[in-house]
Amino acid sequence: MLATAITTGMLYLQTSAADATEQAFADNLRADAVLTSVTGGVHPALLDTVRRLPGVDGAAASVTSSAWTERPHFDGEAKRGLRLEGVSPDGAARTLAVRTTAGSLADLKGATVALPEHVAHRIHRGVGDTLRLRLGDGTPADVRVVALFPGREGFESALTDVTALAPHTTRGLPDRILVRAAAGTDREHLMRELTTLTQRHPELKVTDRDALTAQHAEDTRTQTWANLLIIGMLVAYTALAVVNTTAVAVGNRRKDFALQRLTGATRGQVLRMMTVEATFVTVVGLLLGTVAAATTLVPFALAVTDGWLPTGPPSVYLTTVGTAWALTLAATLIPTWAALRARPVEAAGV
Repeated sequence: MLATAITTGMLYLQTSAADATEQAFADNLRADAVLTSVTGGVHPALLDTVRRLPGVDGAAASVTSSAWTERPHFDGEAKRGLRLEGVSPDGAARTLAVRTTAGSLADLKGATVALPEHVAHRIHRGVGDTLRLRLGDGTPADVRVVALFPGREGFESALTDVTALAPHTTRGLPDRILVRAAAGTDREHLMRELTTLTQRHPELKVTDRDALTAQHAEDTRTQTWANLLIIGMLVAYTALAVVNTTAVAVGNRRKDFALQRLTGATRGQVLRMMTVEATFVTVVGLLLGTVAAATTLVPFALAVTDGWLPTGPPSVYLTTVGTAWALTLAATLIPTWAALRARPVEAAGV
């Protein structure tokens, strides 16, 4: 039960969180292409150049960082802080799929911030109120709330002015320029125009929306693998505890096996009996462990996805079932076989 609950619960939490992160990124992106620099940040002066290209409807410089809410403090904030995305206010509406419910992203200039609605509700702040943030480099900043928008809880990302946030990041420059094609302009034409621009600026690199989404998914999977290594250690220790507990319990029944053999049971019959018992123990443990894992997975799925089932491959659960049965069977039959090697008369007297 413990092994099943830990394995399925923690693994499906990771897969569900990764899928929700990728979905939130894709839903929040309206840009058809993105310009990045192979040497570091993108110079802000390139933004006007991109906007003047044929077929460009809008462009916005963007940079991501983290901040910590100090006054008032957001209790739901993760250890790594509240994700903060700096964006050009005059291009945010065209490149990001953010629909404000109060205020406007056009007012996102200077020391301002746009908050997800549930974050603003928890810290009791609305449009026009101020709060203090501690930026990634440790600089305190008093910012004014200029907009509210719906956000997926657990994947909060506040918006601010890119010119105010970029100086407090490692490179000191925007990470990328998001570009959206004008109506009637296909993505291939936009990519050709941006490719021509990169020929005049060799430090630039152009990527389409699909490649950008795939790169974000790859980065998410890389972070997930680090968590999976920790989960693997926990699962390994749990499996070791299952094997030790089962082996000791079976080893303590040597006298029972001897009495069965003295009353006429053969070694094969005792082994078959223990096989049925191990299978029964596995089934009961799997059922109870699945129920225990569901008490965490179902509420999590309801909070971050559109359904009540966690997202992830069914092979995770099938592998858990097969491994649990194999471990229980091995930890049961090997000590049983070892106990049956002794003469029943001698074992019965132990």
